[in-house]
Amino acid sequence: MHLYETSKGDRWVCRYCVEEEAEMIKNERWEYIFDRDEQDLVCSLCNNPEYVPDD
Repeated sequence: MHLYETSKGDRWVCRYCVEEEAEMIKNERWEYIFDRDEQDLVCSLCNNPEYVPDD
């Protein structure tokens, strides 16, 4: 997950949404902070985790 600083607060965004929403992220001037690989994080755009653990 990528953490971005936005005008509405910090947001976690998965790598898939980063690619799909690259233009919006650029236009709204979201500032990239850092990455973190944790299964508990959920994307603020699609509401899905980046990793789905195998059962």
